[in-house]
Amino acid sequence: MVTTTGRRDHLDPLVAQLDWLSRHGYEGLVSSATLVVSELDAGTTRTASGGRAVDLVGEVCRVPYDDALRGRGLVDHASLSPATRQSFADLARVVRAALEDGNRH
Repeated sequence: MVTTTGRRDHLDPLVAQLDWLSRHGYEGLVSSATLVVSELDAGTTRTASGGRAVDLVGEVCRVPYDDALRGRGLVDHASLSPATRQSFADLARVVRAALEDGNRH
């Protein structure tokens, strides 16, 4: 799992790392990775989030901007927007599937 924000200054170094790993024998690791893109700024579009990094990894989960996450401390999950709760549920399903798949090998 790789986590980042949708900000260009965070995505560019991530893409450089993923490219480096792919060129140095870790292509399988990169292509099977799950990218989690958390939007830190209100108004960021979900479809544009992740840039080139989206093309390198196996799965992408986007967490939309949510005022409830702004404090960066403990979060009352009841205060999360429905879209944010759905994003975390989707991420949990992706992680579970990866763990179950890993246990089959």
